[in-house]
Amino acid sequence: MTTHTGNSVTSSTTGSNVGGALEPLISTQSYTLIMLTLSIYTFSIVFGRIYTGMHSFTDCAVGFILGAGIWWVHTSWAGLKFVISSTNSLYWFYETIWSSPLTQGGDYVIFLGRGLGLGKWIEAWVQQGGWEVPAILIPLCLLAVNQHPQPIDDCPCFEDAIAFMSVVLGALVGRWTMNHAGIGVGRNGTVVMPGSGWVYQLGKWVQVERMWGDVLVWWSFAGLKMVVGGYPNLV
Repeated sequence: MTTHTGNSVTSSTTGSNVGGALEPLISTQSYTLIMLTLSIYTFSIVFGRIYTGMHSFTDCAVGFILGAGIWWVHTSWAGLKFVISSTNSLYWFYETIWSSPLTQGGDYVIFLGRGLGLGKWIEAWVQQGGWEVPAILIPLCLLAVNQHPQPIDDCPCFEDAIAFMSVVLGALVGRWTMNHAGIGVGRNGTVVMPGSGWVYQLGKWVQVERMWGDVLVWWSFAGLKMVVGGYPNLV
């Protein structure tokens, strides 16, 4: 579900709907700061790999494109909204593609980078599917591990790739097992971690004030999940 308000786009996949409201989880300033930090971090990794001779420019470029492509196919992000008015030089191009404008004002609206939403489809298939889910996922993961190219030199990237595929398989099969066994059903498929500030009352989630003890409990469970893992819908 996506809500358009003026020139902004709010997606329920990127906002909090635990209490029933489609509100962003973080502010625009925080989001911008996080994106800037991640961009600097990404650049330092790529530049460092090239500078130390661990990878070539082609390796890093293809890895970047592959990662961005996988994210784009998987995500349900609404994209960046752009309005193409009649004064825009690209207006004639969209006028050729579409027979009529998309707004009453005669403008065309595009959402740059809008995701294909494959992740949402996989999530629905895992939750609603039967025994075909593990019957397909487990052999597919084992085949991917078997066919993964073995590097000539000892490289941790090989172990990282195997670990990544194992985590994805465990998360998907674990989600299917929880839904198939009926565990966590009745609360909209969401199980809130203790100390999060949300309680389930009268069929809906209600936010309550968090104390220092709640924060300590939340971080304790977060640290425990790093060791023993956790249910994918635990927030």
